[in-house]
Amino acid sequence: MTDNRKVIVEKVVAKALENGDKLTSNRITILQLMAENPYITKIELAAVGISATSIMRNIEYMRNKYLRRVGPDNGGFWEIID
Repeated sequence: MTDNRKVIVEKVVAKALENGDKLTSNRITILQLMAENPYITKIELAAVGISATSIMRNIEYMRNKYLRRVGPDNGGFWEIID
């Protein structure tokens, strides 16, 4: 992961702590993978050992707070809100 993307993830984690939100290790892993590859699919995220159900639940928790989907479901990408 490049330094710029690592900084973005660290900013999001700091923002979550300020807001009193709990970012679990799974949520931080998902953010890191999305920073590394914004076009990553949920199936590719599941390959790191997090169940598909857990990925869906964590994405929904972080959506519009820390994550935003840009474009359509098929062909869009994830944007981290910092």
